[in-house]
Amino acid sequence: MSANYTRRRDLFLDAGLADAEQAVTQIRAEADALALSECDACDLADRLTDTAPQRQAVLGPERTRLLADAAEWLFDRGGDLATILWQAHRIGPPEQACPIGAIVLTIAERLFSAGRDREAAALLRFLVEVDFDWGDLYQQPGLAYEFFKPREPNPLVWELLKYIDRRVHETAERGLDQVRILELGCGTGNDALGLVSSDRVVAYRGIDISASALDEHRHRMQPVLKLRPALHHDLTKGDLVSVLRAQPVQDRFNVAYSYSSLHYFNSEELQEIFDLGRRILEPGVGLFAFGIKGHGSIWDGQGVPLYRPDVWVNLDGQSRWFPSKAALADMIVRHGYEIRFHQLHDHWSYSERGERDVFHYVVCSPRK
Repeated sequence: MSANYTRRRDLFLDAGLADAEQAVTQIRAEADALALSECDACDLADRLTDTAPQRQAVLGPERTRLLADAAEWLFDRGGDLATILWQAHRIGPPEQACPIGAIVLTIAERLFSAGRDREAAALLRFLVEVDFDWGDLYQQPGLAYEFFKPREPNPLVWELLKYIDRRVHETAERGLDQVRILELGCGTGNDALGLVSSDRVVAYRGIDISASALDEHRHRMQPVLKLRPALHHDLTKGDLVSVLRAQPVQDRFNVAYSYSSLHYFNSEELQEIFDLGRRILEPGVGLFAFGIKGHGSIWDGQGVPLYRPDVWVNLDGQSRWFPSKAALADMIVRHGYEIRFHQLHDHWSYSERGERDVFHYVVCSPRK
């Protein structure tokens, strides 16, 4: 399940709507009635502008006045989407159903009118395109992801392998002599190729939601597997939470690895991911290594503020969390892990051409 599903649910609950699924259904029905999914960016703005009077009649004058300042509220006054939806919801009488579809489309229309075309499109993808295949983002040339372009593994790979070597040499840690890695969000295998370059790694399993990414991963791994026929290599398609839930307890790994994936998940899902991590990692020995964009990232503050100051709907329509170092460390400790190292790294980013980005690099272990 896309993290947008759960963050969308949390958004509507924050706004005071008791039935988040009904809200999604209402928004989708309004969008379908206008055939918004068939419009390009220019036609989308025109269609929302042309139909604004009908929505205003549904909203009433007080809600219309509130939403007229949506762009200013979101981008000039430090507001967020949850708060403006809550304000619009509470204006109406409690006994009347909230016209959430008209509210959302009016906010999008006001963003287009303010020249915030990319932000408006991101908002609509987040709130309207509930069935969007996020694996398709790999194929979109307008985004600078370049997921299918071969590149060097992220530096966290080398940091992790060096850390494991130090643990083995300095502490005679027998539990890490042979490394069995589970990668969450493995993509096309850039980091996997780095990880399995270590002779210490004897088994690797990768999970990703994109079938096309996994096909590329398999293709790129073939030369390595010919050179290392004893290496166990396995890939699974699916969202990582569901796959982890189904992971047999006896099928243990001693390293879980994730790069640029965990910031997609809300607090409830992160709690479950860390809980599931404890099922497959030996306490005090197993390692959970991950890298995520942090506060100060080039994507932090890009797009539409969702709720809290560190969660944004970025311009690709995906929601992400950009924690500070203190906030992330607090979460790790609360979830029952001991931090082995936690560093901020500033290096070139594949997600934006020619830009450096800020990442948290973390290695932690389940507490005994």
